[in-house]
Amino acid sequence: MCFIINTLIYHHVRSSSRRVQPETISGKVQQINISHRDSVLLRRMISMFCIFVEGWAPTFILLIIECYMPVNGIVASCLTVLCELALLFDIIILFLYNRELRKYLKNTCRRFFPIVKLPNKFLMKFLFVKRKI
Repeated sequence: MCFIINTLIYHHVRSSSRRVQPETISGKVQQINISHRDSVLLRRMISMFCIFVEGWAPTFILLIIECYMPVNGIVASCLTVLCELALLFDIIILFLYNRELRKYLKNTCRRFFPIVKLPNKFLMKFLFVKRKI
């Protein structure tokens, strides 16, 4: 299901970028190349999909094994933590690559945690003070 959704998203972005680019130049059909934007998007989506699969596949395999033989509860708990970490990494990746969200978080942090600017004289004295060792 996740793979299908990612494929649909990539197809939509790819088709929207093709609409913006010219297709013919002086009567000749231009060869359609994958733009840098499309390749970055594809790499990001593949990495997120791999993180998702690597996080959840062991749990699903454990569920299949559990049908045939008992499994220790500690193993199941550890794999649940792995699933949660995979989800956390996917969310962090989405936050890191979303420009508007980064800008919003940066402005919010600056508003709640203002940077105290020290006078240059104080900094110069602090940085270049000869210290006895």
